[in-house]
Amino acid sequence: MGFPESLNLFAEIERPKNCDVEYLDYNGEKKLLKAEGLLATCIQHEMDHLEGILFIDYLSKLKKNMIIKNRRLIGYMYST
Repeated sequence: MGFPESLNLFAEIERPKNCDVEYLDYNGEKKLLKAEGLLATCIQHEMDHLEGILFIDYLSKLKKNMIIKNRRLIGYMYST
C-alpha cells in the first residue's frame, strides 16, 4: 500500500531489526522463522501490505500533515 512513485514521497521508517514469524508449512506443521536484518524488514513491510497499513501511518502527526499538504500541492500543480 503505497503512493505512486510520481509523487516522490519518501519517509524513513524505523522498524525492529528482528522479527519472529510463526507459519504452517506445506504439510501443515507449525514452524518458526527468526528473521533479522533485511529479511526482517521485508517481512514487516509485507505484513503492513496485508494489514492495509501505509508508511505514513508510522509518522508523527506533523510529518503526516506535511506529506498530505505536499501531496495536495503536487496534485494542484499537475491539474493546472
